[in-house]
Amino acid sequence: MDVVHLLNNGFSVTAFDCLEKSKQLCSERFQNHPSFSFYQSTFENFSFPKASLVVALFSLFFCQPSQLTRVLSNIKDALPQNGIFLLQFLGTTYLSTL
Repeated sequence: MDVVHLLNNGFSVTAFDCLEKSKQLCSERFQNHPSFSFYQSTFENFSFPKASLVVALFSLFFCQPSQLTRVLSNIKDALPQNGIFLLQFLGTTYLSTL
């Protein structure tokens, strides 16, 4: 999923990362997009806004394994019925804990 594609097709995009560098890069790249919001946060501490689509590619493995079930529940709570959650795990370690 490309943020630019989503923004250009009428989506509001909310992104987060715990790194200051990510915040700086996103602020520079998307400063002219009023539908883009960035928050400096971890999965464990992020308050997921209501959304029709949540994309977590190459990212959920950064979540503390002990918090993964709670984070997934928070994502589910942010989605409406028939909302879309696109995620990707690396390996099977986390899946075996669910």
